[in-house]
Order: sequence, then C-alpha cells, then structure tokens
Amino acid sequence: MDLNMMTRRIADDDWSVINAIQNEAYTEIAPESQDTLRRRVLLSPETCFVAVGHNGSVLGCCLAHPWGPDGAPALHAKLEALPVTTNLYLHDLAVSSNSRGRGVAGFLCQGLLAVAVERNFQSVTLVSVQNSAGFWKKFGFSEDPRVNPSDSYGAGARFMRLDLNAGR
Repeated sequence: MDLNMMTRRIADDDWSVINAIQNEAYTEIAPESQDTLRRRVLLSPETCFVAVGHNGSVLGCCLAHPWGPDGAPALHAKLEALPVTTNLYLHDLAVSSNSRGRGVAGFLCQGLLAVAVERNFQSVTLVSVQNSAGFWKKFGFSEDPRVNPSDSYGAGARFMRLDLNAGR
C-alpha cells in the first residue's frame, strides 16, 4: 500500500479526474454522468471522498450514501432525496488506472468503513460489478442472493452486504 495517501472531500475541480477514472474503470457498463454522480455527493457529502497522493493528485474516488438495506438505486437514477436509514450504500469506488496495484481501492474501502462506523451506520451494502465480488469479500462483505440488482449494473452483478455490528 502507498502510505503517502490521504482522503479528503470531493472538490469542484476534482470532477474532470473523477470522470476520467469512471471512463477507465467501467468497461462492462456505461459510466454515470457527472450530474448523476454530483447529485449523490450533494445529498451525502460526508460519505463521499477522494484518495489523493502526496502531490495532491486524485488517485481514486468513493461515493456512498444512505439507502435502504434491501436494494440499490438503479445506475443513472436521478436521486432527489435519501431515506433515513442505518444502512450506508456504497454507490461507487473506482481507482485511476495509473494507481492500480498501490492499495488505493483498499485504502478507500477502509476509509469508508471507518466513516460508516463513525456515523453509526449498522450495515454497508453495495452492488459488485465486473467480477469484483472477490475484492469485497476480503473486507467482510458477503453476497445476498435474496436481492437482485437492477439490470443497469450489468451481467453478473451481485448485491453484497456487511453487518458492522457483527464484530462489536
């Protein structure tokens, strides 16, 4: 892991890099528009952030927001409001192709889990795409076959959850 990383909230001038990361990362599904992603950040800025390197360059991004524990909003959905819930939904975690293999994704995931605990969420859910379920399992997520993600997430998408109270 690159120990010269830190997280910070997303700034307006980060969006061109975030868009580039989205286009690099998502090869099997259509990346969401900047407006769609910005809306999620506006609705829950405290659970959305970027990882930056020692020189301040954006290495990856993490966008999460409260959402009910038994489903996920379809990709490209224009959210107007968020529910009051004890579940945090990890909407997007993506890393620049130049930063892959440096531990950025794990760093972002650990940062998100710390934020979830700090903000008293009881669970975190996500939809794994592009055969990423193995990565999420390393952080304690498990597949929940009772929930079928929207077709917008592509073939092979898996709904996953992590109970944050399990180890307490």
